[in-house]
Amino acid sequence: MLQILAITAENRIAYEDIVAGELGSAISQSMAWGVMQQRFGRQSRGFAVVNEQREVLGSMLLTKHPEPAGRCFLYASRGPIFNPKEPEVFKLMLAEAAKLAKKERAIFLRLDPALIISQEPVLPGKPQGNYGEYAPPVAADYFLSFGLKRAHASYQPNHSIVLDLALSEEELLAQMKPKGRYNIKLSQQKGVTVREAKEMSRDLPIFLDLLKTTSKRDSFQAHQGIYYKNMLETLRPLGLAHLLIAEQRGQPLAAIIMTVYGNKAIYYYGASANEKRELMAPYLLQWEAIRLAKQKGLRYYDFLGVAPQYDRYHPWAGVTDFKRKFGGTQLNFVGTFELVYDPLWYRMMIWGKRVRKLSQKLVPARALQ
Repeated sequence: MLQILAITAENRIAYEDIVAGELGSAISQSMAWGVMQQRFGRQSRGFAVVNEQREVLGSMLLTKHPEPAGRCFLYASRGPIFNPKEPEVFKLMLAEAAKLAKKERAIFLRLDPALIISQEPVLPGKPQGNYGEYAPPVAADYFLSFGLKRAHASYQPNHSIVLDLALSEEELLAQMKPKGRYNIKLSQQKGVTVREAKEMSRDLPIFLDLLKTTSKRDSFQAHQGIYYKNMLETLRPLGLAHLLIAEQRGQPLAAIIMTVYGNKAIYYYGASANEKRELMAPYLLQWEAIRLAKQKGLRYYDFLGVAPQYDRYHPWAGVTDFKRKFGGTQLNFVGTFELVYDPLWYRMMIWGKRVRKLSQKLVPARALQ
């Protein structure tokens, strides 16, 4: 008989050890991630589905995202974690989520599990590795059969490029695009070095300065600095996050935040300077992050979000071109789904967001002073 096991401070460590080893595990489904969310005022609750032998068959971390008038929605970032071949496990998790939704007056539940519908090599004919231990496959209409619908919005990318770290360093280099290998070697020859941040009081401002430069150059809105501070302060002491910085003669040129959980490392955030871009520091930085992940015994290095194959007009087309130079395999995820508990409030919420978005576009920009 299947049962729900609430995750508490007493069983948290055992839970983390088990969940981290599950197919499709994600750091955003870890209890440590829940602690990080609490720093932003968002409550989280984790639970697992266990059998009579107390074996964990599935798990889900739900975070409460506030909405007006005391309402909210529940979000399982890259969750839940379960095997689609065991639908009774998923059904029980939905029932438990519904209980929490009633208690918290949630409008809807949002899920975006790390389940794969297809994969395609970045460079056909090159060593690809095996991605069967990254996440289970699933049919695109699996979640629709449980009454969920395609989400009206999504926080997670539907496509990612992943490297199999079971390949040797020589094989990893061989399956890259020639320009990727060339840029790594060039950066090394020009004296660029990579170090792991040790003093956050000194190194976090370096990352934030580079990020400010990058967001201005590439026209995107980054999180506020407190977000990255909380992320590193929560995850880094547990060995779940690393800040790496590329420099030449002490001058910071690029930096990334890499997370580590289960069998995978994820390149979460990156930034680079406007100066000395000809030194190709971001390429060497990525290569050293890949080597670090491999040294830690991890199976996969995940570049996170990329544009769909062959979509040159996607907003992520530029960064995707950079990531594709490292080769690997593009994994296509099943997407984001929602289960609506209050249809009227759901429609009002979507309408309200559309009105706010439209009003922001109609407000004339202030004249330069």
